Amino acid sequence: LASVAHTLAMDTQRRLAFVADSQRIKSFTWSNEATFGSWTPARGGNVHTLKSQGFRGPIAVLPGGRVARAGKGKVALWNIDELETHERGRVGKGRISLEDVWRDNDNEEIERSTGSAPSTTTAFGDAQFAPSVWHLHSPTGHLLCAEDWREVSRYGCYAVDLEQGGKRVSRFLGHGGGVQCFSTSTGHSHLFAPGSSDGYARLFDMRQ
Repeated sequence: LASVAHTLAMDTQRRLAFVADSQRIKSFTWSNEATFGSWTPARGGNVHTLKSQGFRGPIAVLPGGRVARAGKGKVALWNIDELETHERGRVGKGRISLEDVWRDNDNEEIERSTGSAPSTTTAFGDAQFAPSVWHLHSPTGHLLCAEDWREVSRYGCYAVDLEQGGKRVSRFLGHGGGVQCFSTSTGHSHLFAPGSSDGYARLFDMRQ
């Protein structure tokens, strides 16, 4: 990657870790046995590169083999099984510019693919909505989202349904600071707990 990686998501079915900086998402396999078409990359190998300019927020692996990345007022989606791989080298047309790259080490180590464009994009209901962190909730399939308070100067916490055009289906009240993370339990699927910079973790019930 060309800059600091600040968000990641795991695809356990395909044995892929998706890691992103501000412009691209890259996938890496942690297995010696993961295959993509006729190609079996080496463990730790870069499998995909996704072009995500304009989408700098968190990423998530969704049901149905999709990767999502949030932007301000919108979300980009890619179909994993349709993505070009690095089996034959670079992915996408051309190569990225390394001007103004702040990496400390040798720029020759940066892979230069521009990446695969999103399969589709979806607008959120609110053009100012910009998730800073999100978490896929099972079994609802909704994304538990926290607003980026640096963008909108508020601490909103919501459940968002991407299958319904990014509609916010629930709002969760109580935090007086930005939510940093979510914790869920398969044993108590209706419950979740956000942890916030206000110093508290609060327990919510999706049924209420």
